[in-house]
Amino acid sequence: MRTQLVTAAATSYIITLEEVKDHLRVSTAMTVDDNYIKSLSKLATERIQDLTGMRLIKQTWKYYLDDWPYVDHIDLPYYPLISVTSVAFVTTTGGTAVSMGATRWNSDTVSSPPGVYLEYGDTWPSTGLYDHNPIRVEAIYGCSSGSTSVPKALKHAAKFLISHWYENREMGIVRGSYSPIPDTVKALVAPYKSWNMRSF
Repeated sequence: MRTQLVTAAATSYIITLEEVKDHLRVSTAMTVDDNYIKSLSKLATERIQDLTGMRLIKQTWKYYLDDWPYVDHIDLPYYPLISVTSVAFVTTTGGTAVSMGATRWNSDTVSSPPGVYLEYGDTWPSTGLYDHNPIRVEAIYGCSSGSTSVPKALKHAAKFLISHWYENREMGIVRGSYSPIPDTVKALVAPYKSWNMRSF
């Protein structure tokens, strides 16, 4: 799977600093670790996205393919899908990508996985394709209402993950075993794993 981040929201946290400090039982008056806690919050958000295939904060990605599918749709790599911006392809001559008109396809934001579907009766372009990443689907993913629409279970998972890192600042042996991801976090994120995510 080849993807490229195009743009991401300026806010990269799914929980506030105050919420995290309350979970860590760190006084709001103690600010010496605030930047460190913020960095852990950002990392926790990214890690949960990696574990689930979700994109929790609004962001735009390009998804690359080498050939058109044999079926009438392209399954997209992440969810939830807000909208598909464009479907384009590069011909054998290279150069600028050619847009596949938006009237020829529609986006499915409901199914799992989400995808791009051909309009009824249409077919994928028959033009020869460039030999490397010729097809590009650009789409916007994320929880539509920002952090307020992120599932509570994933917010709790972020808190537990931040707490784990905050208390164990050196990666290594924890209670007799190597445990970078606590079992509690795995249990909380498991129901949200995307169709194409492998076991962790």
